[in-house]
Amino acid sequence: MNYIELLFTTIFQEDYQQDLLINELAEAGCDTFEELDFGFKAYMPSASFSKEKLDNRLEPFHSVLTFSYEVNLIPQKNWNAVWESNFQPIQIKDQIWVRATFHEARPDFPFEIVIDPKMAFGTGHHQTTSMMMDFILNTVFTGKKTLDMGCGTGILAILAAKKGATEITAIDYDPVCCESTIENAALNQVENMRILCGSKEVIPEEQFDIILANINRN
Repeated sequence: MNYIELLFTTIFQEDYQQDLLINELAEAGCDTFEELDFGFKAYMPSASFSKEKLDNRLEPFHSVLTFSYEVNLIPQKNWNAVWESNFQPIQIKDQIWVRATFHEARPDFPFEIVIDPKMAFGTGHHQTTSMMMDFILNTVFTGKKTLDMGCGTGILAILAAKKGATEITAIDYDPVCCESTIENAALNQVENMRILCGSKEVIPEEQFDIILANINRN
């Protein structure tokens, strides 16, 4: 799968103005964002990208802030290199340390998660992912049977496992995400997780105590 990189240059008065633009891009299909000093980068699968449709969606935002963007194609073979150059460790609530294999370990954190994201969504940098992780921190998972729908990198399922979930089912329609979840589960020594590739049709006919779903409505 090839990806489109959207490089935004922005000028705004309040932080929330740029956040509105980022939220709209997430609704349009962008699944990863990287903040820069002069703006940000956004990424979406090339198959989902239409410049005409995106321009139409973003037109109302020109009255709120000044911005421009350029479009770059990132072939699949280069995606890992892009991530390794841009992916920085992140901490959440002084409780979780999310890092890649090439970053320093931090055993002083109660929960450390090792993620090699490749092309899959979910590193903790995106607001919705960090909000979900905050929810997991404040929820009792011990002994709970958990479903992670739209698992991406598997980061939420892995945190649920570290919080004591006994049985975890992780599902994603994208084979790259399923492969990423398998690899990341192994990196974090999570053995009580089954990974299924597909959509709602592969959800097992059984009851779950907790369902996690960090997916957009599109």
